[in-house]
Amino acid sequence: MSVSVFPRSNRFAALQSLLLATAILLGQIHGSASSPAANILDYGAVSDVITVEAAENNSRAIEAAAAAVCTPPSSAGCTVTVPDHQIFYIHPVNLTGYIGLTLNVTGLLRAHNNITAWPRDSDNKSLNVFSIADCENFTLTGDGALDGQGYDWWWWAILGGETGLWKDRRPNMFYIVRTKGVLLENTEVVDSPKFNFKLTDCSDLVARHLVIRVDVEKQKALLRRHNLMEVRVGTAADGSQIEIEIPTFPLNTDGIDPAVDRAHIYNVTIENFDDAIAVKPCSSDPSNKYCNCSSNILVEDSIVKFGVGMTIGSVSPRDTVNCVENVTFRNIAFHEPLKAVYIKTNPGDSGSGIIRNITYENLEILHPVWWGIYIGPQQQQQPGGKGPGCMTYPLKDCPTQPRVPIDDITLRNVSMTGGINPFAGVVRCNASRPCTGFLFENINVKEALDTENYIMEFIEGTSINCNPVPPFNTAGSAAAVPEEQKQIMAAARSRFTKLRGPEKFP
Repeated sequence: MSVSVFPRSNRFAALQSLLLATAILLGQIHGSASSPAANILDYGAVSDVITVEAAENNSRAIEAAAAAVCTPPSSAGCTVTVPDHQIFYIHPVNLTGYIGLTLNVTGLLRAHNNITAWPRDSDNKSLNVFSIADCENFTLTGDGALDGQGYDWWWWAILGGETGLWKDRRPNMFYIVRTKGVLLENTEVVDSPKFNFKLTDCSDLVARHLVIRVDVEKQKALLRRHNLMEVRVGTAADGSQIEIEIPTFPLNTDGIDPAVDRAHIYNVTIENFDDAIAVKPCSSDPSNKYCNCSSNILVEDSIVKFGVGMTIGSVSPRDTVNCVENVTFRNIAFHEPLKAVYIKTNPGDSGSGIIRNITYENLEILHPVWWGIYIGPQQQQQPGGKGPGCMTYPLKDCPTQPRVPIDDITLRNVSMTGGINPFAGVVRCNASRPCTGFLFENINVKEALDTENYIMEFIEGTSINCNPVPPFNTAGSAAAVPEEQKQIMAAARSRFTKLRGPEKFP
């Protein structure tokens, strides 16, 4: 499948024009030949030295280079270069308050993997590899790479989750906060300890031509060793045996997690065992500077291998109203995803949330490992114990969230083939607040096993040319589960009982 040949709708024409203007502006600011520039070697960086002292020294060199060429701010921007053909071990880097800063990585930056020596804050939380705060027009570019050396951190997360002795305090590779104008491009990021790119209260993001990879085989081996992989076995239509493994413990190595107003993400390739791109909510919290609702976001022309979806959420209720709206994912190829279409709420007993006007179109989902389409409550239990922990739904109940309705959801031109899960998908809302405005158009699901219908509860919607035909409620009738759905749920529990592997379900 070529992810760039699908017909495009005009729905986001205005957004694309705005984002193109943002990208041009960023290019003008950072592309000027007259912009002040610095090489980290000129500020004391040393390459190919593996010691903790060298890592600390290199991080200070990056910060010193930025301070030297970006203060005072220049209308032409400023550039800090990591030279090519060299490896620089680093500790946390803090870049705060800069205007027009370009981090030009042409070599390799590698986070030091001595986790006991990794610096922490006053709350004992590991500092992020890169913290970008209160900036304008920040760019990461350069055709180089960043290596988080995450293996020891993943092991630490699993050990802590087993013992319950610590909270998950791993560093993210990039944490970008309160920043207007972010360009991430032409860079490879591998084996982040936790999230690769986490953006909070930002605006005007362009992310393009990125490769984000996690060593999935090493993660699988760690999870197997600690009995955190469930095995499913089924029989295909041709009589052959199918076996898959599903992780029951999240390592949270998400690709890009934007809580932003206005974003265009395209031509990215993500291979991980967690959310590929997860649009997180913003709220009307008075402390937010740029984002009161994550909105006007376009993700397109991208490839996901493994992964847990192009995702909305999770969204929990909040007194200041967590919000995600006006998001489109289109022209996406998924290869063996745990989930592909993924919209998730989170538990909470006060406040409210909004998920609305979300579109998925032109998707090819090949050999989904679990639910290719999942819209409903969060399933995972996070390191440290938070979360419902209902990965084995429908064998274990997974309560829905009435405080965060999911409305105006469109799936269009979706092909899903070859999964072991016999059900087309899960779409669930709450009886006290049914979800409305769903449209499924040209959705074709053909599993390796015979395909059952969707598990669907309290959803008002319309379908056009779908196989199987989703059992939506008609408008105004979603306050009851139809008899057909009761039969589907009974079939689901029976079928999944037969798919149990050697590990018992909790």
